[in-house]
Amino acid sequence: MKNVKWTLISCMVLLICTILPGVPAMASSTSVTTVTGTVPLTIYDINASGITNHTATISWNTNGKSTSQVFYDTKFHANVTDYAYHSSLDNASVMQHNVTLSGLLPSTTYHYRARSVATVDGTEFIAISDDNNFTTTGPTITVIYPNGGETWAVGTSQTITWDSVGVPGNVRIRLSRNGGTTWRTIIGSTPNDGSQAWTVTGPATTQARIKVISIANTTISDISDDNFTITRLSIRVISPNGGERWAVGSTQTIRWTSAGVTGNVSIELSRDGGSNWTTIVASTDNDGSQAWSVTGPATIQARIKVVSIANPAIFDISDRNFTITEPLPPHPWWWWWWW
Repeated sequence: MKNVKWTLISCMVLLICTILPGVPAMASSTSVTTVTGTVPLTIYDINASGITNHTATISWNTNGKSTSQVFYDTKFHANVTDYAYHSSLDNASVMQHNVTLSGLLPSTTYHYRARSVATVDGTEFIAISDDNNFTTTGPTITVIYPNGGETWAVGTSQTITWDSVGVPGNVRIRLSRNGGTTWRTIIGSTPNDGSQAWTVTGPATTQARIKVISIANTTISDISDDNFTITRLSIRVISPNGGERWAVGSTQTIRWTSAGVTGNVSIELSRDGGSNWTTIVASTDNDGSQAWSVTGPATIQARIKVVSIANPAIFDISDRNFTITEPLPPHPWWWWWWW
């Protein structure tokens, strides 16, 4: 009885040893084992990258040098030949594969399967991946300028710029002065060519943002990433600003500040509190100061006005009257001796 058992066990061991060597070895997901008669061609590490509105790149590795081709469709198919589209066959025999698909539709999910073929000793080995999918990006608009931190002065001409991909038709441009809480249309419709001139309007704000919107599809839009500033163009007379006494014949310095004002300024003088004006400096650099040799006649109602030449609506006047006095009397002869 013991001899029978041993004989049975010996036969089982012999049978197992006979069967096992004939089982083909399967390549692991990271295998680079050379394809042979018992090692099948394997696809691994497949993925989609570089996805845009109309393109995507499919890449994968194989454990042997082989050709590249991708089959794709907007739905899954059990049979690779049933996919509606396929890339052209790349006959280059490689182990790292990259195939770029083009002409895709935006905002669309595509199913795809990779196919590689290796020829070893005259025998073809074919590998087909499982079904995978990716989704193309939708049409986009991106505001370029102003995108945060800029300062635009009321009355100046500025250019709003943006980029867009896959957006047909015109766009609308809106402005927020409170960080995006509320919006007002400033350009009702303009070609989607990436730029639009705009003459800046008030009121001033430190929380301005621009939004560019597709008219055909209002869900496609973009907003400035951060707030920008809208300031008022301004000139402010600093001196004389009221109460000064300037004598005829003396040299005085008229001073002012400005914000957002480009180009030269002119300076005018009133001797009757602002009712009538005479130009005393026709044009000077807007650098904040100008020497003036005071002229008569004397008055207790003098005021200075500094005016932007480019935009005469931008000016400032002394807040109060100052006095222009008669020339200072010459010193007596003994003053020089005493000095």
